[in-house]
Amino acid sequence: NASALLAQVQRVPMRAAAATSTVSLMVTAGAAGAVHLAHGTVPLASVAWALLGVIPGGLIGARLQSRLPDRAIRVVFALLALLVAASVVVRARGSL
Repeated sequence: NASALLAQVQRVPMRAAAATSTVSLMVTAGAAGAVHLAHGTVPLASVAWALLGVIPGGLIGARLQSRLPDRAIRVVFALLALLVAASVVVRARGSL
């Protein structure tokens, strides 16, 4: 993840790394979304349901990030990265 690389390799504070990563993801996802929307391959009902969780989750996450110490943010980020990695491994084993 870009946040982890910026924070660990470049010694950028975790808050700045997360913000930088989020902005780059928004641009990339926005461009990809626009292409899919133009091709009619976006399930709009699924997007609406996803936004019900994404918008409040983003707002809550931003508020928590502004209140937590940098060390706590790093620990939470590491735990989430491990959870995602474990999920990928479990799914990959199920499809073999």
